[in-house]
Amino acid sequence: SFTDKNVKAGGIYKYTVRALASGGVASAYEGTATLVYLITPTVKIANAKGGIKGSWNAVAGAQGYAIYRSEYDATTKKWSNWTNLGTTNSTAKSFTDKTAVSGKTYRYTVRAVNGSNMSLYTASNTLLYLAEPAVTIANAKAGITVKWTKSGGATGYTIYRSQYNS
Repeated sequence: SFTDKNVKAGGIYKYTVRALASGGVASAYEGTATLVYLITPTVKIANAKGGIKGSWNAVAGAQGYAIYRSEYDATTKKWSNWTNLGTTNSTAKSFTDKTAVSGKTYRYTVRAVNGSNMSLYTASNTLLYLAEPAVTIANAKAGITVKWTKSGGATGYTIYRSQYNS
């Protein structure tokens, strides 16, 4: 095998191989299909309102992006197989996984797509998804009472306050 490291993202390449023997004997050329070289996007993930938001860099030559997710099983201490969450068009550079479950740990990969060609998998960092708590507030005798719903996987909560000045 041979790895051509002198290629550019989005470049279209075609290779052929000939067998050689002493005396200048060579096989015929074997034609191959063309391939668009696609680099793997770098994925960044973060907890967001309603799910996990992922974003990535644009890839030259990509006609779209396939999004995959893997879930960590704390009992078996193993990652699940990659699940395809869908494919976007070439202008999309982010997604929100609204099917993530609070308290579970995930990782994602995005593959650049051009026809049947796809870039490789590269896993993102892992992330414990923490759903945002639903907050209710009410007047109390000595101030304002703040209540919230539990968020799966949370080990504590921080309360923030801002004040409106008229």
